[in-house]
Amino acid sequence: MSPESLIPTVQAGPGSVSTAEHNERTVASVLETLYQQFPQADPGPVKALVDQGFAEFAGARVTTYVPVLVLRACQEQLRGA
Repeated sequence: MSPESLIPTVQAGPGSVSTAEHNERTVASVLETLYQQFPQADPGPVKALVDQGFAEFAGARVTTYVPVLVLRACQEQLRGA
């Protein structure tokens, strides 16, 4: 038995949110937070930072804290830390 077969799958039912929609909402939420915190920042580079941050975790098996990690990394970058 492969390890992948042990991972439970969730079937999307009526009214449920797909993984793609969830991911889009998560990215949009991180972007919205950053745009509010850094209104002077150009939206293009901010979006690129967020996309890069999420791309770094693309293969992560546990994704619960990925949005927080991406947000913090982007905040540090935008503050010049």
